[in-house]
Amino acid sequence: MDGADVSTRLELYRDPWEVKKKLTASDVGHLSRLLLPKARLENHVLKPMGEEMVRRVKSRDGMEVAVRDADTGTEHRLVFRYWASSRSYVLNGDWNRLFVRGRGLQVGDEIGIVWIPSLTNPKFIFKLLQKADRRTSNAATWSSR
Repeated sequence: MDGADVSTRLELYRDPWEVKKKLTASDVGHLSRLLLPKARLENHVLKPMGEEMVRRVKSRDGMEVAVRDADTGTEHRLVFRYWASSRSYVLNGDWNRLFVRGRGLQVGDEIGIVWIPSLTNPKFIFKLLQKADRRTSNAATWSSR
């Protein structure tokens, strides 16, 4: 045996949050949409989706999806779509009301999303991973004035 099939990599923990994002002003603003990182979405969400689901996501109307909030246990319906004009994926619909205002999300908060590709009830799981440090945010705001 030449050892080519043996890995010496030690993995103690696999981070389940395949898609992570620090929220920007446009994510928490009046547009009511969460702009998602394209490369991560294509690798971790679209690949496990069937062709029909991907076609619906890329259609003009997008695809309605369940989004379960891992912190509150609530489940909401949002629209997952590809915006060709900006070449990006978004979750929109009631994003602002349900998540931004409902959870008190702010610029700099880090969120995580994972796609659960169930045959009967596929969904996104959402989690607030870390609140932004308000002392740092406030200091940056004051120093820029």
